[in-house]
Amino acid sequence: MDESNNNGEEGNILDVNQEENNSNEESSSNHSAGDPGGSVEDLLRFPHRLLLDLDEEEPLTARRIGENIFQEIRRPIRLTRQFRIRHHSQPLSDDEDELPDPDPESAENFDTDLPAEHSYLGSNLSRVSGVNYLEAGKLYRMLLFNHKTLLFPGETLPMIIPNYMFDPGLDQDGDGIQFGLMFPSTGSDNQLFGVTCQIFEKGTDQMGQIILKSKAHHRFVLQRKDNPNFDEIPPESKTYAFIRILPEIYLPDPLNCIQLGSLNRFRGITSMEKTLKKYQAATTCFPSFVYEPYNMSTIIEKAKICLESYKMNSMPTDPVLLSFWLGRNLLHNSKERYKLFLTNCVNTRLQIIDKSLDNEIFFCCTRCESKIANCNSLFAMSKHGVQTNYINPAGCIHETNTVYNLIKDSTYPTGLPSEEFSWFPAYSWQIILCRRCDMHLGWKFASTKPTLIPKMFYGLSGTSLKVLLKNEADKELYRS
Repeated sequence: MDESNNNGEEGNILDVNQEENNSNEESSSNHSAGDPGGSVEDLLRFPHRLLLDLDEEEPLTARRIGENIFQEIRRPIRLTRQFRIRHHSQPLSDDEDELPDPDPESAENFDTDLPAEHSYLGSNLSRVSGVNYLEAGKLYRMLLFNHKTLLFPGETLPMIIPNYMFDPGLDQDGDGIQFGLMFPSTGSDNQLFGVTCQIFEKGTDQMGQIILKSKAHHRFVLQRKDNPNFDEIPPESKTYAFIRILPEIYLPDPLNCIQLGSLNRFRGITSMEKTLKKYQAATTCFPSFVYEPYNMSTIIEKAKICLESYKMNSMPTDPVLLSFWLGRNLLHNSKERYKLFLTNCVNTRLQIIDKSLDNEIFFCCTRCESKIANCNSLFAMSKHGVQTNYINPAGCIHETNTVYNLIKDSTYPTGLPSEEFSWFPAYSWQIILCRRCDMHLGWKFASTKPTLIPKMFYGLSGTSLKVLLKNEADKELYRS
């Protein structure tokens, strides 16, 4: 899905029908014969209706006539004001009211398992068995490709590559098929970083191109001393090189090894957790605050609160995968993401995530730095999280963030909606551009089924956006 053939959380379903109905009922109950109903246009078209009182013998006074007209004019203004006050924290997009709200009785939630399956790639893919487990610190020779964005272990990556770029000899390995992805340089000339990927589905399309579904497994470093003749991989090509697998270090809470029987009554009680830690630390030679950096449960609980707003109720239990999964869904600044990727210690990764949770951040256009969306509007349209990798027919991979709504007047749609190669089944897509500089930012997705929720949302391409703190985004807006 590129800019010519592209696929990009519904804004909260903002509905004022109930408010209008309540207001109409109130208005009709207050209408006496001396308080004629009807719209403002009717009152102005038939002024004699204001002069008659069908239930009272006396005609309306001029003051009462003026009050009737004022109330009819004020009612839509009052409804609009109530509507905006209620939803002041969620900026509306230009397209917010294009689609009707689904009937609550017949509404169905979108199945978030569907995007994770990448069914748009077709059904002619075969399962690839086998998994390669690589040992940290060891050197391996591996097929490498370039990748323009960061990929964390645990992420799923779809690929469409020319037939000549895939090595047929990889199929001969009975332990599975794997390759490596190298990321852009982090500034060091002596080493490059990347991630190994395990292929779990493979097939071909009508043009003979190779279709792959793979999952990222191990981080690695490519060092010049291990590859003295290595040169950077040219675009649209492949190479073999020696890579060294990076370690994953997890430091469990040291107080967990203190299992005093007298403290058993405090175990398993959330409200007594701090008391338990205090008593456990009292049996050691260090005060309790020394152990706080190793207590990851507090950070995880804080992260869960943020994830609830993204409509994500489950997370990995393995500490290593959890640290990367939280980084992918909660860290949006590229520098922080690289810092987290290069960190070998799980505990340090979680501390990096913890420091970023209280920041209010915005997605901004990389070209003109105008605000596009508040990151608070992120939500998960895939079971993998708020950010997922998708691919278009041309083989371009898009790191896509799904959001309910955009900053008002920040974008505009172009082209006709299409369901072809849609990443989200039962949704059509339409390209959206930055209103200020016309840069391609992503896609607007609209439901083709009237009962499907969300009825509309947006997919923003990670390569078209930069993340700024609120004060930074305000400064850039003022400067421009």
